[in-house]
Amino acid sequence: MSLYEYDLYLIRELEKGELLPEIINSAFLEAVNDDEALILRQITCFFDEFINQAVSSSPLRVVKLELDNVQFERFLKSYAQEFILWLQEIVEKLDIVYAFLGGGSSSSYYEEGKITSEIIFKQVGYLVENGVVEIVHPVMFFSERIGKGKVCNLAKKSPYTVCEMPGFGCLLLLIDGSIEDNQIEILDPGSIYPRLRNYFVKA
Repeated sequence: MSLYEYDLYLIRELEKGELLPEIINSAFLEAVNDDEALILRQITCFFDEFINQAVSSSPLRVVKLELDNVQFERFLKSYAQEFILWLQEIVEKLDIVYAFLGGGSSSSYYEEGKITSEIIFKQVGYLVENGVVEIVHPVMFFSERIGKGKVCNLAKKSPYTVCEMPGFGCLLLLIDGSIEDNQIEILDPGSIYPRLRNYFVKA
């Protein structure tokens, strides 16, 4: 049985309108039924959209994509570049402000950082509003309108692979392997979680 352990979150300001219909209409997802779709014809995901108003001054629309663990990891071992390009295109064309992908099956960084989904979504409004990063994930996209590019500059000194996207922001990847060689593994922050986070809180 396939496991859905990688959750990709795509986040945009509430006033910009519903996000999920745009994702589907732009063919970034190929809908199979009312809550299931395909990414790049090979990765099954369940999808949902909800509103996050944990920070009343910064309400957000959040699309959650629950990726099939086995299919996703297999895809990254042969078509890593295709997935990264898909992610970059979706955040650019749909004006995503912030996106992140959590850890996979081990999820040890949740234990190390004592992170819960409640904490993640309480702080994300402040992240978008003020550019303060309280929680880090293996994959993160930050638009330039978050902290006026400050986060991307801090990340350049970290162990993340930084894919700069001029005019849009940056995509940060904690990975083993090479995008150019089309073979990567997304790493779980695990025991280095506190050190990783420290890169984003430095002045």
